[in-house]
Amino acid sequence: MTYAALLAPSPFKPLVDLPRGTGMSKEAISVQAHVKDAILHLSDNQSIGVNLQEGLRLLEEVDEEYSEPNWDGYDALPVNGNSLLRAYEFLQVLPLSLPLPDIEVDPDGEVSFDWYNDSGGVFSVSIGETGRLAFAGLFGRSEVHGVEYFYDEIPTPILVYLQQLLS
Repeated sequence: MTYAALLAPSPFKPLVDLPRGTGMSKEAISVQAHVKDAILHLSDNQSIGVNLQEGLRLLEEVDEEYSEPNWDGYDALPVNGNSLLRAYEFLQVLPLSLPLPDIEVDPDGEVSFDWYNDSGGVFSVSIGETGRLAFAGLFGRSEVHGVEYFYDEIPTPILVYLQQLLS
């Protein structure tokens, strides 16, 4: 796909328009083209789960709401396009049996996913532009925190902590 094709009006409204970066290098343009192709393919797929469709809609809202610097009035960075891309990939492999997380943006521009339970427990995963997953959880009197990396599947410790929170 050419750069001109990326800028041309599209006959479809994608679920998410990622990334929003201003990169003009061949690599940046290639990433943008691949994301648009993936979204087009995904939006045509009838087997997609309702949670994933809703998650993609929420990511689109996050992209719009947090796209400007200082969105919080305290010098927050705009949402990072690569972090949004990693969040999109994370949602794709999130087990459909899990509830959809709340999706927010941290002041450093990273996308965060937050899950809660009825007992006041919480588990949060912040997704960096390189696939770095910083996580923290509170389960009653126990707390956990750490870092994992996202490579095409959700790391086992994160799934275990989510199961602990939600069971």
